[in-house]
Amino acid sequence: MFVIVIPKLNNWKMLPLFSIVMVTGYTKEYVTQFSH
Repeated sequence: MFVIVIPKLNNWKMLPLFSIVMVTGYTKEYVTQFSH
């Protein structure tokens, strides 16, 4: 789904925020899988 969202981020100022959200979501998913 991120592949579909990335092209919509025409404003480069949104990239840092998007990166933080993506990394946070990935970290939570990784921790969830690792805890199980």
